[in-house]
Amino acid sequence: MTVPKTQGSFLLMIRLITAEWFKIEHPRRLLLLMLSPALVTAFIGWFAGHHDGIFLDIAAWQEVWQTILFFWSCFAFSFFIAVLAARLNGIEHSNNSWRMMLTLPLRPYHLFFAKLSLEWGLLFFANIMMILVYSLAFLVSSHSSMTGYGYGFDMALVKSFFLLPFVMLPVLLIQHALSWFLTNTRFPVIFGNICSLASLPVSSYFQDKGWLLYPWDYGLRFVHDTLDLKMGEKIFPVSQGSFLAFALILFLVASAAVTVVLKQRDIH
Repeated sequence: MTVPKTQGSFLLMIRLITAEWFKIEHPRRLLLLMLSPALVTAFIGWFAGHHDGIFLDIAAWQEVWQTILFFWSCFAFSFFIAVLAARLNGIEHSNNSWRMMLTLPLRPYHLFFAKLSLEWGLLFFANIMMILVYSLAFLVSSHSSMTGYGYGFDMALVKSFFLLPFVMLPVLLIQHALSWFLTNTRFPVIFGNICSLASLPVSSYFQDKGWLLYPWDYGLRFVHDTLDLKMGEKIFPVSQGSFLAFALILFLVASAAVTVVLKQRDIH
């Protein structure tokens, strides 16, 4: 019985992703790294909710979470992407295991996208933990005096956390490609950090559509409607759904281009 080509490719990718996970040194430490934003957020929420009642009103409580979402989408998440991509690809560079992979019946793009999928899964996990922290904070606050201020579960904020890994796929592809092709993984990290820090100035300068060519700005722009940020007189003219579709299409087109390049060369 023959296995359909698409099903065989899918099973191969699953096996590669699993193998990549077991290749990671100290995977528990990596999971702890993915949990760290949620742990920091939980501490901030606890501190805000126990600060002599100062934050125990709906306006200030929502402001705390909107501030967290702002910094996460504008700076911290793209930092995470750069560090994670360099970390996972650095394993291959440091162990010089690319030559061993040449002996396996693999296409270079199989391994490239297996690593990319693992990185994306970890980043998605980090955002899910942020949502769980927010949900737990809501459950705790529902038994406090905050309910008297009409505090409700903010689905728009949850949706932003959930969809952010999809919106930032172009950034992940860029950071992964840099860490893949360059043996010096410090450069991708430095490059990613500089681009992340420049996201807010770029967003402010290109108030219309010029920032569409700058993927590090996508996170902030995606949550623009949620945070009701005043970035300038011109407002982003499409919905979050359209913006998400744009980011995904850009990622697919760039992935196809990378696949063509990798088909013409060895794994490394």
